[in-house]
Amino acid sequence: MSKTLVAYYSRSGHTQRIAEMLAKRLGADVEAIQDGSQRRGPGGFLRSAVEALFGMEPELQPIQHPPKDYDLVLVGTPVWFGHVSSPVRRYLRDHRDEIRRAAFFCTQGGRSAQHAFTDMGQVLARQPEGTLSLGDWDIEHDGCGPALDGFAQKLDLH
Repeated sequence: MSKTLVAYYSRSGHTQRIAEMLAKRLGADVEAIQDGSQRRGPGGFLRSAVEALFGMEPELQPIQHPPKDYDLVLVGTPVWFGHVSSPVRRYLRDHRDEIRRAAFFCTQGGRSAQHAFTDMGQVLARQPEGTLSLGDWDIEHDGCGPALDGFAQKLDLH
């Protein structure tokens, strides 16, 4: 069985919740991608939007789980104004040479996941082995279990 890492950034807690659920299903380690930016309240929301729209990349806190130690890395992001979150963009850029196999998942309030996945693939310089997009409503109302199960089963962990 392959060694799997679930790396994610979460501003509201939705992506964290999904990351933890996926990690449990896959028996994976979990890495919270963290930056030093204040993202709460209107100012944090605006900062996040500007960074996503302009492809900006914040400094990140040191990681605990180097992606090079894993066979598969699932990378999770909230969708910010149709784009990958800036901390995940930076994580992918910093570690793209270490990630052998990748899959992506996102949480979103709207319907712009495909653009975020395209952003992620471009930064990583390759396409993921799978993608999963979950809406905030489904996450808040515990309606994402079947989608998580299906996504986990599609990933080749051998």
